[in-house]
Amino acid sequence: EKAAIASLDKAAADEDIPAINQALSVAESLSLEGSSAYKNAVAVVRMVRSRIAAIAAVEAVLQSNDAEDIEEAVDRAVRLGVDSGSALVQKATAKVEELRKLEACRSKLQSAKNGRD
Repeated sequence: EKAAIASLDKAAADEDIPAINQALSVAESLSLEGSSAYKNAVAVVRMVRSRIAAIAAVEAVLQSNDAEDIEEAVDRAVRLGVDSGSALVQKATAKVEELRKLEACRSKLQSAKNGRD
């Protein structure tokens, strides 16, 4: 049992999903589902899956031209543990800045146009 719990703890600390799944199977065969190590490992799997989903959401929303949607997806990803310095976050942040600049230009052009009418 101690080895199974140690294996769960190590796999969870490493966020190694295949190792966690294997350790969970061993723990289940030993009826350790109630242990804190087991519960922690399950929570880590959920957290990593949520992080992966958040990354996918950022990648998907980058196809849009909606700065707010991109910002919301990035904020969620960072809250879930995606590195704020990652290439994906930097790319999304740059796109938001670009979209904001474009909107400012559109607004100035519209103001100028309205001033001429």
